[in-house]
Amino acid sequence: MGHARPHRGGSNRFVLGNPNRNFTRKINMQTKRELFRFVIPIKATSWNTLVGANRWHCSRTRDFWKQATIYAARKLRPKQPYNIPVRLVFEAHWRTKRAHDCDNLFVKPIIDQLKMDRFFHDDSTRFVSEVVLRGLTDQAEDSLTVIAYEYIPE
Repeated sequence: MGHARPHRGGSNRFVLGNPNRNFTRKINMQTKRELFRFVIPIKATSWNTLVGANRWHCSRTRDFWKQATIYAARKLRPKQPYNIPVRLVFEAHWRTKRAHDCDNLFVKPIIDQLKMDRFFHDDSTRFVSEVVLRGLTDQAEDSLTVIAYEYIPE
């Protein structure tokens, strides 16, 4: 079976395999409620920069991202933690046109800080059900955008 690609007739249909066949499937397009969004105006750190680094460098990098999260999300803190499962989307924006690896984004300290700031009770799959990593090149500035949606299972 081939790769899925958008069907020319509609935005919520994807053709699997041969586009001349009528084998299509509907993608769940339910509206997901956005819970919060914030931007950290700093170039996203890659795990590759931490490989082989001493533990002090790793600890400083982790603390730096926690402090950046505290500052960026300070006005969005809910009165009560969200009691619903969330879908966290991390969008890395790079000014360069160079290819980057999205799977190496260092987002663990951001999730941990959101938990410590009581955005959700725990970072287990009960409350953080999905984590999405996106990368966009040739952007106006280097930044990392964090978006949380209500998780709706498909």
